[in-house]
Amino acid sequence: MNSKYVFLILSIIFFVSGGAFFYLSGRNATFPKNKIIPTPTQMVVSSPTSIPIPTITIKTQSDVEQIKLALVAKHKWNPSEIIVTIRNNDGTYASGGVKEVASEVGGGYFFAAKVGEVWQIVADGNGMISCSALIPYLDYPSFLIPECYDETTGKIKQR
Repeated sequence: MNSKYVFLILSIIFFVSGGAFFYLSGRNATFPKNKIIPTPTQMVVSSPTSIPIPTITIKTQSDVEQIKLALVAKHKWNPSEIIVTIRNNDGTYASGGVKEVASEVGGGYFFAAKVGEVWQIVADGNGMISCSALIPYLDYPSFLIPECYDETTGKIKQR
């Protein structure tokens, strides 16, 4: 046989086997033939509102918890041994009651004022409120504390 024919036959075998190899290996490729390859304009992008945004929760103390801590600090009480109940609270001024957990009856009152972000005890106890205790809180509502005891005159004074 002529060397031209041998070369031609070997070339045809080589190209056919190479083509078969590429064809068969292409069948397992990620993007098989006859499929549309997505382009950036064809991609679906989710909107930012569908992405969950983590939230940070900062636990703040309630007014009753803050007033309770102010009473505990003033009297050196054990916080687990008292119950504080708020009757009136407008966000700046509050009043209510305080009693021991173990006590079935009794207790006392408290009046508190929020100065800045901190609740301060204006007065607490069982008896009459002294007028001198109200001097730093002259704008404390008179409907909450309508009268006080004036130490100088020894008389009850209407506010």
